[in-house]
Amino acid sequence: MRNMGLPVLLWLCVLMGADTPTSAVKKVREGVLHFQNSKWEDADSAFTEAKKLAPENSVVVFDRACARRAKGAVDDARSDFQSAALAKDPATAVKSYYNLGCLESSEAKRVLGDKPEEVTGEAREQSIQLLLTSIRHYHSALRIDGDHRESRHNLELTRLYIKHIQAKWAEFDRQKERDQKNLIEFLNFLEERQDQLLTATQRLTDQQESAALRRFARETADTQDLLHEEIEPLREKIRADVGGAAAAQQGREDPATVLDTEAVKVGESMQQAVEALQSLEANGAVQNQEQALAGLNGLYLAVASYQKVLQRAIKAQAPFVPPPVEAEENEPIVEPMNDSETDSDNVSDDSVESQDQQPLEIVGTEAVDPLEKRWQPRISTWASVLPLHAEQQLPQLRQQLEELAETSDQPQKPAGSESEDGELSEQEKQAAKRKQLEGLISSMELAVELGPQAVADSQAAQQHLNEDHAAEADIRQAAVLETLRKIAEPLVDQENNDQQDQDNNEENQDGGDQQNQDENKQNQDGEDQNDEENQDNNEDQNRDGDDGTEQEQSEQSRSSQDEQQSAEERQRQAESTLRKAREREEEHRRKMKQLRALLNRGSRVERDW
Repeated sequence: MRNMGLPVLLWLCVLMGADTPTSAVKKVREGVLHFQNSKWEDADSAFTEAKKLAPENSVVVFDRACARRAKGAVDDARSDFQSAALAKDPATAVKSYYNLGCLESSEAKRVLGDKPEEVTGEAREQSIQLLLTSIRHYHSALRIDGDHRESRHNLELTRLYIKHIQAKWAEFDRQKERDQKNLIEFLNFLEERQDQLLTATQRLTDQQESAALRRFARETADTQDLLHEEIEPLREKIRADVGGAAAAQQGREDPATVLDTEAVKVGESMQQAVEALQSLEANGAVQNQEQALAGLNGLYLAVASYQKVLQRAIKAQAPFVPPPVEAEENEPIVEPMNDSETDSDNVSDDSVESQDQQPLEIVGTEAVDPLEKRWQPRISTWASVLPLHAEQQLPQLRQQLEELAETSDQPQKPAGSESEDGELSEQEKQAAKRKQLEGLISSMELAVELGPQAVADSQAAQQHLNEDHAAEADIRQAAVLETLRKIAEPLVDQENNDQQDQDNNEENQDGGDQQNQDENKQNQDGEDQNDEENQDNNEDQNRDGDDGTEQEQSEQSRSSQDEQQSAEERQRQAESTLRKAREREEEHRRKMKQLRALLNRGSRVERDW
């Protein structure tokens, strides 16, 4: 952008006119000389003296604004330029507005710093506001003089820069989001975005062609193309997160290669959706987007753990279950519903009178939400995968539990025998792992027993939704949610322990925290805090608070134990899930059929910007 400098001052010096006092002209010339010699403070003083001698002269105000801007007094310079912009002389007003635009652009550059593409938060907003203010000043100059080339040049340059820096910020945010998410989180992110695009595209299917329709389709295509660019980062995460060395050594198919192939197919579906949107073929775009969603869901199921799938199924089903009537705080959203409870002939008078007080009545919705029609099949798939996970992993988990039981029969170390750095004893680690395994095994046994019923209820809900029977679908969806929550009950304690592990890790980062906690427990016998911290250790009251420390250390060990197992479990689960999915695909994994579709129509279309 153009700079305001000496030529402006010399030019304005000529415009001061014969009516300006000689003394004022002399001061202006002194100021110009100081300005030429980069003596900004002296120039400011000279122009200030000139203004006292000629207070109505806008030229003097403009010159002082230039000096103040050069010495870094931005607010004072802005005020003087704004005053000079009100001059009756058009040339002075134009130059004032132009320099105001330059000033705001320079301030934006200062806010952005040396790495403008990496600024975040308020700095972004502040810089954009300054650039927009700069554009307004250039517009003001052009309203007075439409041929002012400097203002027009900077106006277009500023507009282009705003688009450029916002694109850089978007890419920076996308890369940051990629780096922060693990494979599971990234798949969830992609599926959520693809689902939003599907919703947007479905709005186009019944619309007549128009300029607004073409614009919306073009914008949706651009957004879909941006999402397609995330496929390569997804493939990188698959290669980094899913190991295949062990499988290759044992002659099995590399799971990373299999998943990579599926990711490529997802990308092909996305690209074909882009091409369909560009051709205004909304129905074709919807079909390809649905295939991309099915592929992303299949990838998720191949790498997600049993716990992740269960949690996601519950999280997805809960929003579609209407709230109960008169439900008390902290009560479950939906109580178990037996067949007898839906039969009016078997309901007693007492139960009818108290019906409004029980969270058994579901408030049915009047219309079917289109989102439910899309999500309920996925919930059915997730529910069907739970027994698969359980059947595959239960034998190995039970064997691990037996091995831990044998180890627990060995002589135990005395209490308080942990190392100086607070590490748990081997016996405590085994106890924590045994508790975790017992909960996981109990949940998986429930999944094998109750999973088929959850699938049946979910499929029935799906059928009711397709027939637009919202009330009947609500009842089935409530039953699905209740079954899933019952399966998850044995894992609740483990989830709470995970949160406690995180809290303890934060509290104990300082090396002296553990010792301070022990001393506090010894000095506060009988208080509520002591009762809460030692509630699991009341059997032995003569260990001077060491039991409280051991309990905290036991909780803290679970997090590290989980991390040690995660890598091995992830590889085993990826391999076993893929194998099982292929064997029982027709019955349990209907979404995997969509993953196998070969979508090779058309070629890539390069972006036009």
